This record gives sequence, C-alpha cells and structure tokens, in this order.
Amino acid sequence: MAQRAPGGSRPGTRGRDRMEAGTRVRRTAAGRRGARDLIAGRFGSEIEGAPAKINLHLHVLGRTPSGLHRIDSALAFVDIFDVVRASPAPGLSLSVSGPMARTVDSLGAANYVMRAASELRERAGVSAGAALHLEKHIPPGAGLAGGTADGAAALRALGRLWGISRHDPAMRGAASALGADGPACLESQACWAGGTGADLASMAAPTGNVLVVWPGTELATSSVYAGWRGPGSRPASRRRMPVRQHVARTANDLATSAARLAPVIRSVEMTLASVPGAQGVRMTGSGTAVFALFARRCEAEAAARQLRRARPGWWLRAASFLPRGRALGSIRSGAGKSWSCRRRVRR
Repeated sequence: MAQRAPGGSRPGTRGRDRMEAGTRVRRTAAGRRGARDLIAGRFGSEIEGAPAKINLHLHVLGRTPSGLHRIDSALAFVDIFDVVRASPAPGLSLSVSGPMARTVDSLGAANYVMRAASELRERAGVSAGAALHLEKHIPPGAGLAGGTADGAAALRALGRLWGISRHDPAMRGAASALGADGPACLESQACWAGGTGADLASMAAPTGNVLVVWPGTELATSSVYAGWRGPGSRPASRRRMPVRQHVARTANDLATSAARLAPVIRSVEMTLASVPGAQGVRMTGSGTAVFALFARRCEAEAAARQLRRARPGWWLRAASFLPRGRALGSIRSGAGKSWSCRRRVRR
C-alpha cells in the first residue's frame, strides 16, 4: 500500500552467507529446517506469525504537496502466515527457510526483519541481541505486505524477548520505519487506512473466505504508484456492510498501473472470475496477487485444486479472514502446520 520502495537488495547474494550492517543474514535450504525444528529452539525463544494482508479496496485520492500519494483503503488479514522466531543471542543475525526462502533477497524481504530489529534496538536503547529466523511462505512483491508483516512480527517477538511493550513509542516508531503498512501490520487487525497509509482507524473484521492467487511475477510498490495517472477517487463509505457488497462498491485504483507492468494480472482476474462460486475478484495492494471471495472455505479449496491443475505455475492459497483479536493467536502456516503464537518456547 505504501509508495516507498522496499529495502534494497544486492545481486549475487542468493544461496550463500552475506553480511549486512554488521549482522549476518543466512538462508537455510527449504525443507532442511522444518516447522517443528523451529519450536525446538533455545530457552526463551519467541515465535510470532506474520499474517498476509489484503486490501479490500484501495482508492488513490491524489497527492500531497510533497508528492506522496493520499489513499483510502480497507485492510484485512487472512490465515496465510510467515513465521518469525527470536532467540537470545549476543548480536543480531537472521536465517531464512521455507518455500519462499529463495525470494527473500529479490525485493528485500529479509531486510524488513533486520531493519525492524535494528530500529527497535536503537530506539529502545537495548544492548541485547537476538538470533532471528524467518520461515517464508508469503510471496514478495505481491501486494500481501509479506515483508512488512515479517518485520512487524519480528518487532512483536523482540518486544517480548527484550521486555518492550507494543505501545512503547520505540515500538511504534520502529513499525512506522517499515513503511506505511508498518503500524497496521504491527497490530495485524482489520482497519481503515487513510492519509499516506499510516492514518488508521479500527474496522469490524470481515467474515468469509478467499482464494489468493499469485502468478509468480513481482512488482515494486514504488513502480506501481509511479504509473498511477488519476483522476483521484473519493473515499469509500465506512458504513458496515457484507464484504461482498463492500468490494462491489469500491475499486483498486492501482490495478491499471500494475497491469501495464504485469499483464498477467488481467489473466488471473479473468480466470478467477470464471470459477464457480467466486465473487468480488480484485487485485490486492499494488499487486500482483489477486483474490476472490467465496461463501465457504471448501469452495475456495476446490477452486484452488481446479486452478492448480490448469495453472501449475501459479501460487494458490485458500484462506479465511482473521477475526479481530485472533490474528496473532492460533495460526496455520503456509506449510499446513499448526502454530500457537505469542508463546515462549522452552525445552
């Protein structure tokens, strides 16, 4: 949702150890460390789920005098998760595993976790370190706030590890430093977003199910916003209504710009619209992921099976909207393993 470009990455670092800002970032081979290995960590480890974000609508209202885009959006979170673990350590380090581990460098997803840790450490005046591990399932550059959600999950885990309240100004400042989605991802609760994306207001969580499809193409948020031509839209009504009705009355104003950069988005939209039971087909965020609403979870799962056969190169996940107050409770990772978040892991 934010128009800031994600953290920078450097070519030629994939598949080997590398150093960033004096800390080590290490990728472990997908499958080498499974989900159960993560919870067999050191005494005092903290685990957090990082849920994927979906924009039910995204209206671009215009620009601020400084050139930033003013938006109006409704954000919801679904039960598709990355997983972050923080363990006591002298310095800061990061290792990465999971089916999307190979994508972490492409748009700087690893940098979000390290940036969050460094920001919180500096702002709170903490001398302790942490060994961080990211199990990556959410694709980057898809409009699902995967990188920002990872950074926010790291903040929550480190807050408990280092004894920093989530309401501490240092925590809030570190979340804002992740970008406009940072404060929303820190809470991981359905909300309205305005201004440049950081003006948040509580919203009733939608109910229902979605099928999220990512065609494998990544887009930088800054490039999509740069391609927006206007005219500006009006803010959506904040009156409570069924999610299908809300989606039908709103739009994603970045869809045209994103489709110019990645025409496959239109193919995904048309394919989803033809699936029985699919409603409210829409690109989320700045793309390239597209979602469709379904009345029942089993219908979304059946659609995923159908499309997986027809489009084997697409990433597809059936999911449900997370209710308020439950986003960080019991989660299910993208690998299908159950997790209990907000927990201290002990042997």
